[in-house]
Amino acid sequence: MKLTERSLAMKKISQFLCLFACIISLTACKKEPMIKLSKENQASIEAKEAALKGKKADESAGKQASKKQKEKQDLAFPIEQAKSLPEGSLLSLAAYLPGQVSQSYHYQSSQSQYEAIVELQNPQTGYLQIRENYEQGSKTKVYQPFGGQINLIYEQEEAKAGEDLSSAAQTNPIVPSYTLLAEPVTVGTTWSYDQVHQSSITAIYESLELAAGQFKNIVEVTTKLDNETMIQYFAENVGLIATRHINSNDGKEEILVLASIEPVKAKSDAATNQGLHVTFSSPNPAGKTPLLVAKETDFKYNPQEDPVGAWAQLFLQEGWMSGQNRLNQVIVEDQIVTLDFAPGIVNGMNLNPATDAGVIPAMVKSVADYYKVSQVKLTVNGSIMAPYNIKPQQPGIWTVDPAWTKE
Repeated sequence: MKLTERSLAMKKISQFLCLFACIISLTACKKEPMIKLSKENQASIEAKEAALKGKKADESAGKQASKKQKEKQDLAFPIEQAKSLPEGSLLSLAAYLPGQVSQSYHYQSSQSQYEAIVELQNPQTGYLQIRENYEQGSKTKVYQPFGGQINLIYEQEEAKAGEDLSSAAQTNPIVPSYTLLAEPVTVGTTWSYDQVHQSSITAIYESLELAAGQFKNIVEVTTKLDNETMIQYFAENVGLIATRHINSNDGKEEILVLASIEPVKAKSDAATNQGLHVTFSSPNPAGKTPLLVAKETDFKYNPQEDPVGAWAQLFLQEGWMSGQNRLNQVIVEDQIVTLDFAPGIVNGMNLNPATDAGVIPAMVKSVADYYKVSQVKLTVNGSIMAPYNIKPQQPGIWTVDPAWTKE
């Protein structure tokens, strides 16, 4: 009995030692795959894995190249390919405000980018307010067209979005202000940028195509500063489309280009602002018929105020008066609308190629059609306007003439 028990114990010990030896042996062996592949199949699998990795790498490189190409296109500014307008070309200052209301402009350079939102335009003062949003903050600027110039008159950091800064601009303006552009808008015009440095119009180009679109009648303004030359480009009825900064010491250049323009919701809603949609009449060049041709445009104004600012904007936009002129009043009576101007308006009209002979009929028909009247009275500080090149209708009341629009 004792022998049998001893034999069983020895047997169990032997089995344990055998199992232990197998475990040691397995851990010492190189791991082999559960399924052994032929050399040809293994090479094929490895080739496919390498191809897949290469494809992913190519796709990643392609995306990076595409992104760089897009950025390169956004920054492209082929001004050397643009054709200059004929010598002596004269443009309207009102068409070159630095931005258009309710538009968002996205600018980009190799070093930075920012967004400029044109928040509002005050029809009474002409103030244009633009908010610039940077990665590390914001700055709101107020511009004013006045006295034949477009000036930056006020700026404030971190103002509330959409906050009207007109009052602050009036009570605490920048001294001195900065002049972006001045009349006459033609090559060779010079002015003081900040009462120290000089700016001048150095070129006017017919058109230029950028990532943000096709732009026409581009005015190039060059300003010599202490350590750099700044060259700005303004497109007609758009605003600023590019700025070049050229270092005076090493000649290095950084260029900020308009990459896109997007519409934004106006600050005020329909309860306080309404559209002044005008199908107006514009004069043909002298000698061409008919005298007037139809055009369309839109304005916004506060209906609680008279729309003098909207009409003044139209007259400035079309070059029917200069930035030195002023529309005092628009008086709507039963069957007659009176436009009263400050002195100098006739001289302003005659800066237009059509002269007062085309501008007065255009004003009269545009206003008469809008208010559905047949007569418009033109006055200067209350006195009857006396034009130079068109016979006045006495006593200063002009009746729409069907011949103005006949071929």
